[in-house]
Amino acid sequence: MKRLLFFIAFMAMGTGLLIWLLGTEPVPESATPETPREPGAMMHMTEVAIRQMEGNWLRWELWARSASLLNDANTARFRSVRFKIYGKNPGDPVLTGRSREARLIGAPPRIMLQGGVVLEKTGVMEIRTESLVFDQRKNILRAPGKVSLKTAQAIHHGDSLTYFLAEDKLILSRPFFAQ
Repeated sequence: MKRLLFFIAFMAMGTGLLIWLLGTEPVPESATPETPREPGAMMHMTEVAIRQMEGNWLRWELWARSASLLNDANTARFRSVRFKIYGKNPGDPVLTGRSREARLIGAPPRIMLQGGVVLEKTGVMEIRTESLVFDQRKNILRAPGKVSLKTAQAIHHGDSLTYFLAEDKLILSRPFFAQ
């Protein structure tokens, strides 16, 4: 099939959020488990990449194997997700991660990651949880459920986690030491 390269701007949401498809193909009616169709979605896409810019600052990037733009035009759902969250200054730590699913809701989008979420700050720590929310307005990551935090020194577990990105401050609620 002929592969296309084109850009779609999410300007209806007023975010300046760009989505580009890195090779799209029609999604068959009987979608495979890797590219399930969202019931009632306006649009289905495969091999999606998104960048959120704030002036010259690249805030975050997200790549997904498949995506659906839901009918409310304010929510998009992604599957088989990889992502990066960038620091404001050059040289600031970069957080990388992956999850089975993500939802972008609102403008600027709040990113909700679900299913086997792994977040890594290279050489410093690794966070594992089932759910993680990135609130761009507050520049905060929150994991509302059970969390595993691995550092070079130890592994800690807790009931929830809040990570203030601008301050590089992490709070693990009800922590207990595992190793």
